[in-house]
Amino acid sequence: MNKIKVLALVLAAASSTAFLTACGGSDNTPAASVSESSTADVSSIFSLESSLSDESSSTDNIVSDADESSAESSEESEVAKLDAFEDVNVTFTGTSPYITATIDDSKCGSIISNNVEFKLDNETEERNGQLRNGDMVTVLAELKDSDSYGDESSSISFELAKDKKRYNIENQPIFITDVEDLDLTSMQAEIDDKFAAYTVTNKGSSSFADVYLGYRDFDSLASTTVKAKYIISLKKQFEDKHNDKSYDNYEYNRYMHINEYLINKSDGSQSKVYVIVYVNNLKREKDGTVTFDLEYGAKGYDSYDSLINDYVTSQKEYYNIVELDVNAPADHRTQESSVAEESSKAEESSKTAETSKSTEASKTEESSKAQESSKTVETSKAQESSKAAETSKTEESSKTTGSR
Repeated sequence: MNKIKVLALVLAAASSTAFLTACGGSDNTPAASVSESSTADVSSIFSLESSLSDESSSTDNIVSDADESSAESSEESEVAKLDAFEDVNVTFTGTSPYITATIDDSKCGSIISNNVEFKLDNETEERNGQLRNGDMVTVLAELKDSDSYGDESSSISFELAKDKKRYNIENQPIFITDVEDLDLTSMQAEIDDKFAAYTVTNKGSSSFADVYLGYRDFDSLASTTVKAKYIISLKKQFEDKHNDKSYDNYEYNRYMHINEYLINKSDGSQSKVYVIVYVNNLKREKDGTVTFDLEYGAKGYDSYDSLINDYVTSQKEYYNIVELDVNAPADHRTQESSVAEESSKAEESSKTAETSKSTEASKTEESSKAQESSKTVETSKAQESSKAAETSKTEESSKTTGSR
């Protein structure tokens, strides 16, 4: 718009100059004076035009605060937040209190795999391999050195929605410290078998369960009595002894059953022999069953005190010792827990039966519908066939009448 105004002024000045010149006169005439003045005006006008043009050019190059804010917003929109833990799991192996945590990121997509790395926090890493049920494991996530995916020139960058997550250890196999709420029926049957095999003796033998009685003094077995039962387990401050790789590696726990045998000797006298059978490293599995080392230990003594000193009293430094009720049944589960377990099994069985009945009913209903549909189709076909036959008869009758 400024340029148009300037051009108009230039044209007007030129026209005025031409008019005055045409009127003639010497160099000292008013016309000459006016011409000079007009020329100066024209020069000023061009100077004004140039000034306006520079101002316009300068204005075109100014970027407003709003434009800068928009540019910053555009850059921020290229930062993507990653939920790094969506497909991360922690697997637990071993038996409490010797559980090992391992990070499993195998199901993560390529963006997470290429840009994020995971590790256990220092506390978890220091205790890894000696974790127990109830512990919390912390996994840390951090972006790798390259914060762009694929091409380094990519404008996409990432940030983590969260950089750590905690996982609870629960329901893992556990070394037992008591027999409360455990069913040891199967284990007790195997212990009884071990007793039978270890104490088998013929009349006239000189020893019973490796205990010397006298030359050919064994006559018969008068009685067998359950004398005591114990379970011992490592104290918490000594639990590292179970994982000791040296010669002195300790069992975590031991279940001991002691029987007293009254022996009739050939001279008419009687002797007592005490036999211990034990199993090591009992654990409760995830499904509640009890497992243990396959090898059973057994040993006979002619002195009960010596047996207790060797297998019980001498272990008190490192082990907690619990003496069990010898009259308690092998199934130590409480009545409530036993009933609840049986009820749960019955409920599952009932659900299975109901599902089976529902499936059979559904199949019967579908079969019935199929039969009805088949009957309907057959009826429809029969009706159509009947109509066709009637139509044919009518047409033949009509032709016969026409012929007559």
